[in-house]
Amino acid sequence: INIPDNITEIQRYTFSNCISLKQLVLSKNIKSIEWGAFENCTLLEKIIIYDKAEDIADNAFEGCDKLTIYGIKGSYAEQYANEHNISFGELDTTYEPTN
Repeated sequence: INIPDNITEIQRYTFSNCISLKQLVLSKNIKSIEWGAFENCTLLEKIIIYDKAEDIADNAFEGCDKLTIYGIKGSYAEQYANEHNISFGELDTTYEPTN
């Protein structure tokens, strides 16, 4: 799933319990991911979060045990991953998602 660039936040419980979700590319303009947005997405393995993200709720990815967050080195997404013991993969700064 690719989230379009006109979306700036993922609201509470938007993808909660979406057990078939495996990969997600967020909009480059996402600034916040709210409480429980991806809670219990048990098959979620990869999410791309760009460097405009500045607020991710502590439990946004609760129950996503297979998850790796991909983002720009030094970004808030990397800091969040490190603080919440989530694997982090560095994106090349020229990465462009394919639709």
